[in-house]
Amino acid sequence: MKFIPHPKDFIFNTFKKGKHFQEIKAKKTITCIIQIMTEWNILLNDSVRKNTLLTVKQDTAIVNNPKSDNLERHPKEDNFNGKGINKKNILTYTSAGVVLATLIGIALDFKFANGKHVKKLFGKVTDNHSELKPITSEPPIKKTDTTLPKTDTVTEPDVISKEELEINKQVQEFFAEEEKELAKQKEDIKLSNYHNERWLLEQHRIKEKEYSDFWNSELEKIEQSLIELRQKEANKLEETIEKERIKFFEAHRSEIPSKEERYKAFLPLMRTEYGNTFDGNICEARRFAQEPENWLWYLWNNNPRAKEMNLELIQLQMAPKDLELYKSAKWVLDNKKLHYDALDLAESICSDQKKIIEELALNGKCFSWGEVIGHHKAYTINSALRLGYKVDDTLKVILDEGFRTVEPLEYDVTVYRHVCGGKADNSIDFINKLIKSKKGDTFIDKGYSYASFSEGGASSCNGIHDIGTEEVQLTILVPKGARVSNGSHYEQNELLFPRNAEYRVVEEATRPEPYVFRNNDGKEVKIPRALRMVVEYILPKT
Repeated sequence: MKFIPHPKDFIFNTFKKGKHFQEIKAKKTITCIIQIMTEWNILLNDSVRKNTLLTVKQDTAIVNNPKSDNLERHPKEDNFNGKGINKKNILTYTSAGVVLATLIGIALDFKFANGKHVKKLFGKVTDNHSELKPITSEPPIKKTDTTLPKTDTVTEPDVISKEELEINKQVQEFFAEEEKELAKQKEDIKLSNYHNERWLLEQHRIKEKEYSDFWNSELEKIEQSLIELRQKEANKLEETIEKERIKFFEAHRSEIPSKEERYKAFLPLMRTEYGNTFDGNICEARRFAQEPENWLWYLWNNNPRAKEMNLELIQLQMAPKDLELYKSAKWVLDNKKLHYDALDLAESICSDQKKIIEELALNGKCFSWGEVIGHHKAYTINSALRLGYKVDDTLKVILDEGFRTVEPLEYDVTVYRHVCGGKADNSIDFINKLIKSKKGDTFIDKGYSYASFSEGGASSCNGIHDIGTEEVQLTILVPKGARVSNGSHYEQNELLFPRNAEYRVVEEATRPEPYVFRNNDGKEVKIPRALRMVVEYILPKT
């Protein structure tokens, strides 16, 4: 086993070889010599000033012994030569010693420290402080002659033994291992903390579910008794409604109009978009008009007393959560001072429009992230709007408020809309008028117009397409500041305009080149394309 010296000894031995150690050593030597000579000078000068002689005192026993060489100062017994030392000799010897010591000190200082300690010390002794320069944080800049070559002092590198190299290598390896171990410990702690957090989160979820299940079961027990009580009240109310309905029917049975009048009254109830499904709704309205009893139901459902009782009945039959949802949505609409049908609001919760009411109650406003609430259901009332029928649906109230308060566009956009017409709903008249429009003409769409950010997405037809009737592809320029509904997350990447939107013709209808392809017989087949028009959306004045 190799002997490893103590770090203190190793550092001290290495330091002794350095230049700075020699400078310190020389400084101490010079200071000591000058201090000794100064003290002797003061002592001798004091003796001379008093005009006394320095003698050596000898012990009597030692004097009698001629072999003794031990002498002590004694002015009366021995003065070296019997005559004493005079003042001139003392000054001569002292001055020579001081000069010799000073020269030796200066030589040593210039040898090891370039004379800097002697200069400082000499300045202190002579009180010549005018030549001392103040110490600054930055070393003085030495001006050198650039024409002369610079001489660099070459210092011989310290020779390191193999034993020292081995020690340095062992030390480096030791610290490297320590760093690796520390890094490993940090990673282990980080991984342990991660697993602890995951475990705690999982335990929290388990306990949360246990508490939730417990309280839900307790609430169900309480709600069950309330539901049974409300069901009894609902049964009584149903009996009352039935009695009053029978009386109402008997009172109005003689007021049933003709089939054609009944059909015109039922047709606005067919909530659908301009589309091929409108043909089926027309047939449904005609079938519904065949039965006189349906007219009495129509009158009864529009009777204020019947509406009041039906609203109370629906609330009694609602689940507790749906009832809270109805109250929250009602509070939002009342707070906005909007006029709506409370019965229609309650019926919406019990229909496929429940999601619209949930969004309204949750957000407290009629739009969310640039999309108007009810965007995806606006088409269900377009037919009644475009045919000019009165619509009191809660959906229309929410849509209109949403378009009024939604954030305006921050930049111009271009969208596309494909329209066509038919005779069943008189939409063919709108198409014919649109085709004949000139540049600068304006037109109004009474419904909520859908358009697509993608030209291909606009190919979905938004109207009845009778065979042989024209189709029009509209390119709509939407200016900055327009309040529209952004439904770009839907499949058709669509945008929805408010009802009664006004447009101006920018480019009149033109016929593009037809599609051309070859059939199985090799003959060319041409398929006409829809007419193309460019229009711009006109911002409402209010």
